[in-house]
Amino acid sequence: MLLIGSVIGGLAIIGWGGYMLYMKNTAPTNEADLVIIPKDTAARKAESEASLVSRADSSQSKKSGNSGSLRSRGDSVLYKFNILETHNKIRALKRYNQLLSFKLKINIYTRDSSFFKVYFAFPAKSKDTIHIKDSLNREYGHSIHIDQ
Repeated sequence: MLLIGSVIGGLAIIGWGGYMLYMKNTAPTNEADLVIIPKDTAARKAESEASLVSRADSSQSKKSGNSGSLRSRGDSVLYKFNILETHNKIRALKRYNQLLSFKLKINIYTRDSSFFKVYFAFPAKSKDTIHIKDSLNREYGHSIHIDQ
């Protein structure tokens, strides 16, 4: 009887812990409070950024006579430092709006309607990426992933 009681008690504790983790990750926020960026606006922003980078690179390659990478600026490359990667839309938009309210140049990317990335994009040298990653880890309290 003692063994059966301890098994049932252990399963109850595990179930309660799982429920608490679920409630922690799904914050009770109103979707009306979140600002949703239409897909066409995000696409236009990405296209305009790409055209600006390509124009800067083409003018630089004309001056120097070499054809560098599409995303390179001098000796630095445009890296994406991912602050948050999640499948939870509400969580991604909440974090994006929070960082946007601090007047930071934060971006959000969605591959489809179920996966979101919140990231900073800025040029850096490859040898400086680890230092930047560590600084962002300390500042934002999350593990940072780097995309090029």
